[in-house]
Amino acid sequence: MSIKGQVNFNNAIGFGGLIWDEENSGPNSVSLYINDNKVATTLATATQSELLNGEVETINKYSFIFYYSEIPSELLHHNIHVVGGPLEVELSNSPIQSKVPETYHSDSNSDRFFFLHVPKTAGTSFQQLLNTLFRQQVIFPNTADIHRNGGRYPDVQNLLQRPDEHFNDIRLLCGHLPASAASLMPPITKRLAFLRDPYQRAISNLNYSYLSQADLNSGTIEEAYDKLRDRLFNLQTRYFADSSVSDLIYFRNPHLLDDQGLQQAKETLEEFEFIGITEHFEDSINLIAKTFNWRFVNIPRVNVTKQKIDQALPETIKDQIKLGIKYDLELYQFALDLYDKRKNSKRKIFTP
Repeated sequence: MSIKGQVNFNNAIGFGGLIWDEENSGPNSVSLYINDNKVATTLATATQSELLNGEVETINKYSFIFYYSEIPSELLHHNIHVVGGPLEVELSNSPIQSKVPETYHSDSNSDRFFFLHVPKTAGTSFQQLLNTLFRQQVIFPNTADIHRNGGRYPDVQNLLQRPDEHFNDIRLLCGHLPASAASLMPPITKRLAFLRDPYQRAISNLNYSYLSQADLNSGTIEEAYDKLRDRLFNLQTRYFADSSVSDLIYFRNPHLLDDQGLQQAKETLEEFEFIGITEHFEDSINLIAKTFNWRFVNIPRVNVTKQKIDQALPETIKDQIKLGIKYDLELYQFALDLYDKRKNSKRKIFTP
């Protein structure tokens, strides 16, 4: 039997894993059975890359993912059998049990939220926690929306093209969106964001992109760096620096960022109802739980790149990154001070 595979993660949003053929290369189908009925099928086509001896090599393993929102709710609490290949071989760790929560704690109120997800700040892990609090129908984009968009968040231009009525029934708007996009939501929307040590964020962004994007890992790390500069330099500041969502000067033009943009970023950040720090992820989750009286299910950190390229980076690139995050470093220190102040305030309130 040449088909092999495994389910290697399962959380409140969905589950997925890897499938491969030991005799033939190429994608394979993966299907789900519940009560002997096939309920879903997908084609595993995303190849996995490994860093071997300093070089990125593609291996013949293909990843798949299923979202619980795409499975009929009445079937979710039965055993889910995951099979793959033409002979529908059951994969390792199958069958699985759904981890969708029975209830959503925040449904008891009508508060609205905007989550600004800066790339590589543990935002995917935090997004999954938020998805346990809100029903998929009141999240945009929800897991099905992201799946239909090729696995990516819709961009800000996509949102600007939508009528105002689109946002009336949304209780959680999220994505790689500038802070000013919160203005698309109804008034009194609470804003949430995580920030990360700027150098570590930039290295993680470079690391993840180089290992996961075929157009980048086919060349050298120096070539990938040249293509990714705009995603690395002062990205966190640029997310907060524009006051108007229809005029994103700093967000779209890294070279235009200046002291005025930094000051605007600080003022915007201070207005956010919650600021988390990636390096203090668990403490940040405790803080937001206290702030909004939320209860979370236990979801592990996801989208964490295990293979690292930092040691393989030339010193010249490291030095250029450090020079290119001047504003991010100042904003990050401002965020740390703000986080500590709010955390200490909550501690005084909740200490017996």
